[in-house]
Amino acid sequence: APETPRPAMTAGSGVTEVLRALQSLPVEQRAAVAMSLASGLDDASVADALGVDTDAVDAVLEGAFAAMASSLDGAEGSAMA
Repeated sequence: APETPRPAMTAGSGVTEVLRALQSLPVEQRAAVAMSLASGLDDASVADALGVDTDAVDAVLEGAFAAMASSLDGAEGSAMA
């Protein structure tokens, strides 16, 4: 299966906002994102570490990235207000 696309952090997304978005995720999503982005593991390795298949990792990462993008969009909007 192809790798899950990683979100592009916008220019307005500061480290603090990204960390807040990451911390707001459920534990499984946070772990998957950390292993995928911070540790550079591919989806198969993340799946092995979590004890799930790669389709489940894809779903977890997609949900995590969508939640983070929404959180970051909200943070940017409130920073501009």
